[in-house]
Parts: sequence; C-alpha cells; structure tokens
Amino acid sequence: MGAAVIIWLIGMIIFFFFLYLVVQSAIDNTTMAGNIQEIKDLLQEMKSSRVQAASQQNDENTPADLETAAYEDCPACGNRVRVTDKTCPDCGLTLHSDSEN
Repeated sequence: MGAAVIIWLIGMIIFFFFLYLVVQSAIDNTTMAGNIQEIKDLLQEMKSSRVQAASQQNDENTPADLETAAYEDCPACGNRVRVTDKTCPDCGLTLHSDSEN
C-alpha cells in the first residue's frame, strides 16, 4: 500500500512537471510575449536616453556651481540630486513640472 502511494506521488510530480513545461512553452511562443519584450526594450532605451541627457545637462555646470548647490534625495531611486535639476541623472525621473516653476 505504501509503495503504491509513493509511485502515485512520483507519477503526479512528473505529470505536473510536464504540464508546467507545456504551459510555459505556450506562453513563450505567443505574440504577446514578443510584444511585451519589445515594450521592455523600448522602455530601457527611453530610460538610457533620459539618463544620458540629464548627465550631459549636469556636466555643463561649473565646479563652483556644484559647491554652492543645494541637494535633495530623488523620490524614486534615493540618489542625491541638486534642487535645480529637472530630472534625476540616475533614474531619469522628472523632478519638477512646469507648473511648479
């Protein structure tokens, strides 16, 4: 009786493993998965271009400006940014909207 239960459990584990593999392959092969990956890639490109633009904007400041600037923490990533920065140089978050100026 005990051997039959163990064999049944092993059979169920194998069955669910194969079921998982079938479902996973069906999900990976859908066009939705391809679209989601494309969206992820586009978001990564947008993020990197924002970070590059923000770092170029911040590089234009003189060292004297950096010494006298006030700093605060970015609400998204927690990095230190100047109060006058419009975007975080690390995560690209827009820190100030036009209506606040």
